[in-house]
Amino acid sequence: VAGGRGRRIERVDLNHRAPPLNLRRRFNAVANARSEGRKARADAESERAKMLNEVAGNAAPSLIEAIDRYEAAIETADGTADGVLSRIDSIMANEDSAGAPLASGAVSEIMSRAENLRFATASNAEADAKLFTAKLDQFRASPALMYRRDRDDALSTFLGKRFVQSVVLPVGGDAQLIINEDPDIQRDLDLQRYKSQAEQAIEDRERARRLDRYQTQRGIQREEN
Repeated sequence: VAGGRGRRIERVDLNHRAPPLNLRRRFNAVANARSEGRKARADAESERAKMLNEVAGNAAPSLIEAIDRYEAAIETADGTADGVLSRIDSIMANEDSAGAPLASGAVSEIMSRAENLRFATASNAEADAKLFTAKLDQFRASPALMYRRDRDDALSTFLGKRFVQSVVLPVGGDAQLIINEDPDIQRDLDLQRYKSQAEQAIEDRERARRLDRYQTQRGIQREEN
């Protein structure tokens, strides 16, 4: 009975629930923090999926699993590391016997560049060996002739470099030379050097960014597991 006057409160319906005014800011802060946390997690998952697709395409899950197994095998030294590493190589080369999805993205580009480098290195080594054998035969036949020919070839190649400046003098008499660098050639060399340095810096930053993203996402995945 309310107030001793015979009134009884049987039910209270709340049309609008709100925290006390002095606590409303704290309640809102908690709700905002949860909302921002969900958004940050969704953004991280989206970035993770995008990054993995850029790196390895559909083969990313298989690669991550194999890499985790390899790291565990290294830590425990259980003797399976070499086999796991071979499977990682086969996944990246799209030769996995277990049927892993085909790799694409950066992994395919890296494997293609590595294969091209392997082929070029072998071809260059074979060409050097053939050249050495041919020069050896020439040297045995006529050392002086081979020396003059190689000397002339080397001088011609050297004079053909962009940074080499040639000065032609008349025969006989004395000549006084005041030598200075050709400003046009030096400017071109400086531009090429600056361009190479800028391209290398961009490549280094991109490599560091990808590595940081990869390590961050792997850390998130391990915390979830």
